[in-house]
Amino acid sequence: MKFTDVMVSRDEQFSVGVEEESGRHYISIPVSHGLVYYEEYFEIDLPTFERYCADPESAREFVARCDRREMDDRLIFSPTKSRGMPPDQAVPPALTDPERVAAIEEGLADEDDEEVFSALVDIGKYGHREMIDRVVPYLTSQTDFLREAAVRTLVFYFHLPEYKAEAIRLLDSDPDEGVRQVAAMGLRMFAEKDPELLQHLLAVALNPSEEDVVRNAAFISALVASGGIERSEFPLNADWLPGFEAQADWPLLERALRKGGIPVPPGVSERAARQR
Repeated sequence: MKFTDVMVSRDEQFSVGVEEESGRHYISIPVSHGLVYYEEYFEIDLPTFERYCADPESAREFVARCDRREMDDRLIFSPTKSRGMPPDQAVPPALTDPERVAAIEEGLADEDDEEVFSALVDIGKYGHREMIDRVVPYLTSQTDFLREAAVRTLVFYFHLPEYKAEAIRLLDSDPDEGVRQVAAMGLRMFAEKDPELLQHLLAVALNPSEEDVVRNAAFISALVASGGIERSEFPLNADWLPGFEAQADWPLLERALRKGGIPVPPGVSERAARQR
C-alpha cells in the first residue's frame, strides 16, 4: 500500500490522504508503544476527507474517538498485540528541513512524474515557501496531476492571493476533474472574504454538467466559507457521492447561507425544498 498525505494538521496531530493502490481515503494519527512512533490509518469517505481538508478543526472529535479506540472498525490495518497508544505530544519521525529539501530536489529532478508530484505536494505540505518558484511552472504542465499538485501547493496549502485568479481559471476550464476538484477546495479560503467567489463556487456546485467530485468539493468549500454553520452541524458520515445531486444536504447549505447573510441562489432553495 502507498499512503499519500494530502493535508497535515500539526495543531490537531493528524493527516488525511489517499491510499494510492485502492483509492481509499484515510485519516492517520501518530501512536507510540514506547520504542518507536508509527501511524494508524482509519478509512473515511470522500465527503469527510474533503471536509477535513477544508476545515481541519472539524476533525477534532473524530481524531479523539480514534485516540480512544472507538473507531477501530475503520482501521485499514488490524492492530498488533504490541499496539501503541497516542502520546500526549506525539510528533512522528520526520526528516530535518535540509534532508527534506534534498529529497524534494531529488524528486523534482526525477524522470518519473509521480515522484515530481510527490515533491511538489511536499513543498506545500511542509511549508517550504522558499521553493514556490519551483512550483509555479507546473500550473501549465501538460500532465494533469502535476497541474493538480501545483494548485494544491500554491492555493490549498499556501493560500497565495496572486494565484487566486489562476485557480478560478483552472476550476472553470481545466480538462481534468482532479485539477478542478483541488482548485475548488483551495478557493475556500478566499471565498470567506469574497462574496462573488462564494457565489461562483455555489454555481459550480449547482452545475449538473460538472463532475460530481468537483460539485461536491465546491459545495463543501461554499458551506465552510459561508461562516453560517457550526462544526457540530457537519454530518459525520455524509455520503454525497455517488449521486451528488440527490445526496447533498441542500437544506443545510441553504440554512448556512441564510445564517451567514449570504444571498441564496434559487437553485439551492429549489433543491432544499425538494428534500424537505
